[in-house]
Amino acid sequence: EDRLLVSGDGFAAAIDKASGALVSYQVDGAELLAAPLVPSFWKAPNDNQMRSRYMQQTQPWRTATAGRKLVAFETSDSGGILQLTARYRLPVGDSGYQIVYRFVRDGRVGVEAAYTPGAGQPSILPRFGVTWTMPQAYDRVAWYGRGPHETYWDRHTSGEIAIYESTVDEMVFPYVRPQDTGNRSDVRWMTLTNEKGIGLRIVGDMPMSASAWPFTIADVEAAMHPYELPRRDFNTVFVDFRLHGVGGDNSWGALTHPQYTLPGDQPYRFGFTIEPARAGAPKSE
Repeated sequence: EDRLLVSGDGFAAAIDKASGALVSYQVDGAELLAAPLVPSFWKAPNDNQMRSRYMQQTQPWRTATAGRKLVAFETSDSGGILQLTARYRLPVGDSGYQIVYRFVRDGRVGVEAAYTPGAGQPSILPRFGVTWTMPQAYDRVAWYGRGPHETYWDRHTSGEIAIYESTVDEMVFPYVRPQDTGNRSDVRWMTLTNEKGIGLRIVGDMPMSASAWPFTIADVEAAMHPYELPRRDFNTVFVDFRLHGVGGDNSWGALTHPQYTLPGDQPYRFGFTIEPARAGAPKSE
């Protein structure tokens, strides 16, 4: 009664009717979600931003995901594709948010998120994307995008576009003070698999930002030193249209350049596909 169940060839998924969130995605009987797929608006500040007005500019978005209200949940079936649409009101400027899931019989799930500004002149968005968690065993990461080190919207020219492999633990940089870390920009696709090569693959409709952490944003914000960061029994996955830029022209107040920010009075839309990753499948498909 509380979930809408979807199944196909070798996969099964579930959408929670009360929240409109994807709460389960199973491939060949293995559950790949440890926590639901939800909108992601908040980014932990880096050292530059701790000393600028970043927190004041973006603070309303810290609780936007938890404060969203589902106002419509619709389903349709066309050409063998089951489409589920969830529409929300956000507690920031009375803005609108919509997420669409498109399920294909072979296990592919198209995800499209859209943001519509409200009349309340909402503040700058720290990020526009989605996040979920996966069991810890799915800790092998491969991606086609910039790397091998972390890159951001305004800090990426040193990252060559190629295919890279890493682990979730190695994706993050151990800053002296924990802060936002590990993003990879211009990502075309990313896989998260276990030691057998089984897991999921994320393919962007356009180049996007993506990262995976062995902890949460709350863990980062609560820690003053790297040793205080726990190794959770899950991995946090971020898939974003964009993140607010690093900034740092100086370390005592300079803001991120406007062209590397996400003004809240503009609409945004991006999409990607989640699909099964099975052992032996070529990574460059």
